[in-house]
Amino acid sequence: MTDQQRARNWNAYPPFKESKGMRKLEPDARERLGLPRVPPPEEEAMTNQEKLANFEEECDRIDSAVDSFAKRMKLKLHSKAAKGFYGWDDPANLHIVREKMLSHAALLYCERVVYHHEVSQAIDVANLAMMCYRLGDSK
Repeated sequence: MTDQQRARNWNAYPPFKESKGMRKLEPDARERLGLPRVPPPEEEAMTNQEKLANFEEECDRIDSAVDSFAKRMKLKLHSKAAKGFYGWDDPANLHIVREKMLSHAALLYCERVVYHHEVSQAIDVANLAMMCYRLGDSK
């Protein structure tokens, strides 16, 4: 599947679901974002089998990306554990974890880090988000 086909598959879904408290995407917003207003005719002509194959391929790509990222997250956490860092799962440290996550995310967002540090920064943000998630579950 080409990048163009993948983009069409994602663009077939509306950007926002209508619900109370959410505003609709402006009519010309799709055009400004470079998204087609309606699905291209070739997508409408796709068979269910082709749509299923595209869906399965997309899921494989997502799984591969998440697995690869999770592996990097684990390596970073194991490295920190080897250096003696601990207490990430202590609810008393939740405010510290949140502050660190926000500061790392701000650095990443502001692009104040050099490219080779961006990946490490993104992994730090993801690890800290996982810690917040875990601590939220433990309450």
